[in-house]
Amino acid sequence: MFRTIWRKINTMRRIGENPDEMRLFILSRFSATSPTSYWLRWLYPAWLKYVCYTLTTCFFGKNKQVSMDCSSRLLLRVPNAAGIGDQIVTSWSETYMLARKYGLTFVHHPFVKSPIDSDRNWEEFLGFGIGEIQADQVLQNKKLKIVWLPPISLADQSNIALVGRIINEAYPQSNILFRLASNIYFETDLDQSEIMPAVYSTKYQAARRKFPLDPGFDTYRLHIGVHIRRGDDVNALKERHIQQWKWRWISDSYYLNALRGILTLIDTPFQVHIFTDGTERELCAFGNVPHCVFHLNEDPQRAFHGLVSVDILVSSSSAFAVCAGKISRGVKLIGRDFDHAQFRLFIPKTSDWIRIESDGDLSDRAKEQIREELAHRRRPRNEWTSDESGRTQRVR
Repeated sequence: MFRTIWRKINTMRRIGENPDEMRLFILSRFSATSPTSYWLRWLYPAWLKYVCYTLTTCFFGKNKQVSMDCSSRLLLRVPNAAGIGDQIVTSWSETYMLARKYGLTFVHHPFVKSPIDSDRNWEEFLGFGIGEIQADQVLQNKKLKIVWLPPISLADQSNIALVGRIINEAYPQSNILFRLASNIYFETDLDQSEIMPAVYSTKYQAARRKFPLDPGFDTYRLHIGVHIRRGDDVNALKERHIQQWKWRWISDSYYLNALRGILTLIDTPFQVHIFTDGTERELCAFGNVPHCVFHLNEDPQRAFHGLVSVDILVSSSSAFAVCAGKISRGVKLIGRDFDHAQFRLFIPKTSDWIRIESDGDLSDRAKEQIREELAHRRRPRNEWTSDESGRTQRVR
């Protein structure tokens, strides 16, 4: 009997140390349970402590001072096992923004292997960990107290404030590593569009200086990139009538209309690059596009760099293309209804991002914007490398 009691005590201790494992176990057994269910919060000691803190503060008026040493108050999250664009937008960037919001230090966790692209080392290619505190560093630091934050949806400001109170009121002391629940989409209501493009670009430039990559573009032509998402995952969604298909599948007419509009504005030699995971048969409608080069099922990293390097990008509703566009110094065209509440892409509001109609047509205003952007963007290709002295230079 004593052994049974002791085993239960040890089990409860392990749950306290990592309540996330118990939450994932429950979700695996009861698939209908929401990952952000209110009842799952009670598995987390941080939630219990916050409830107790709220009650004691109400009765006794205690209020601890938050430590001003943010370098010893850290935030870590393991990215979701998804495509790299998804990991960037919904895991990496969300955590970066939340750390800023709560006055914590962001901890970089390496991107996880994507189930649809398990052979690529995106960690090294993107360089997003450059200059950041690394997860393995903090997880080995025995001085840090690990606090698992309860799985609360962050889709509204009230819940964002609630998690902020857990962090800064229930745990105001130094030397704490806060961990966000894993395998979950928080749908955070924090706009990334103003801050993250510059962060992406700085890190990607550093990675390309370390590992240069030539897109192989003719430097005497203007290059137009088109990202067309097809592939088995999107086709499967379409066949099963899953709602996400409407957000991911963009018809050929959108791209063709956009290209027709762009080509009426260009009076210099050009080349159109179609980056896609579709087949030649699926893309037969683009056979009549002049000076068109098809990049069919190209290495995803080369495709990403190609999207970064073009002068004009016609973006799909894919986070992969949008993230490349946020790094690119070129002009980006995107449907005005692609960024919506159910599928946030956080499209920047800067002049290099031009909204076009949902069917790809270019309004007179969009055409004028494109002319203006191209007029003052007569520049070398979006390439970064370094000379023998280590100085950054642009590759023509």
